Amino acid sequence: MDRHHHIWLIEINNHAPNDHIFSHVGDYDTVSKIKDSSMLYAKYLAGFPGNRDSQ
Repeated sequence: MDRHHHIWLIEINNHAPNDHIFSHVGDYDTVSKIKDSSMLYAKYLAGFPGNRDSQ
């Protein structure tokens, strides 16, 4: 928790990870970021260009 009382989540280790955990609290923006990050990382590992505009 920072001095402005914001909670910062760095890592969650879960036996059955679920990226929809944030949707249960109404944080749909974070759900979208999680899904985008996973796909962009997979794209990077596959050797595709990193720029979203070059799709």
